[in-house]
Amino acid sequence: MVIIDLKNRPEKWYTELARIIGVLQVKGRLKPEEARCLLDIIDLVIIQQDLELLHILEEFTEYESIPETEEIDEIIKATLLAADLKQPESIEQLKAVVQELVRERTRIQNKKREDENDYLV
Repeated sequence: MVIIDLKNRPEKWYTELARIIGVLQVKGRLKPEEARCLLDIIDLVIIQQDLELLHILEEFTEYESIPETEEIDEIIKATLLAADLKQPESIEQLKAVVQELVRERTRIQNKKREDENDYLV
């Protein structure tokens, strides 16, 4: 996980992340809509310092996907790509929906870990 210090030259972080996103798009590893979404997200998180969105996304990326959560992961991705991140109302709706999906994903992952631990006992 990358920890971003928003107090230490946010413009530098924005520029570097934007460069990486551009390279990934040119190499075909990101679709144009994915690159645009990521640029909008880093604008919100780094430039506008939307810490609530940052925390939601950190929680989402805290654990790797498991087969039981792949559908939720795809829904979160589609929700992020479909959101108009230039409109405050859309951003608030996005945060609410993604936060609820992340909670469900975390619940499933925790249950899976508990089941695996029970099996090992």
